[in-house]
Amino acid sequence: MNVVFGINPVLELIRTRPGSIENLCVARATENPKIKSEIVPLAERSRIKVILSDKDQLNELAAGGVHQGIVA
Repeated sequence: MNVVFGINPVLELIRTRPGSIENLCVARATENPKIKSEIVPLAERSRIKVILSDKDQLNELAAGGVHQGIVA
């Protein structure tokens, strides 16, 4: 399983290769406007499944990396 995390890397992946993304995991409590108003709507338009996740789940997916509340 390949994982991309962080706001800008995930946004770039959605823009360039949306078909390569199985799921988009977003922090349930995110208040980040770029995630809420740009990334999630773009993912939904690209028919990428958006899953609201807990911080612990994101930490595990990012394997200790800085996920900024979003993992693809």
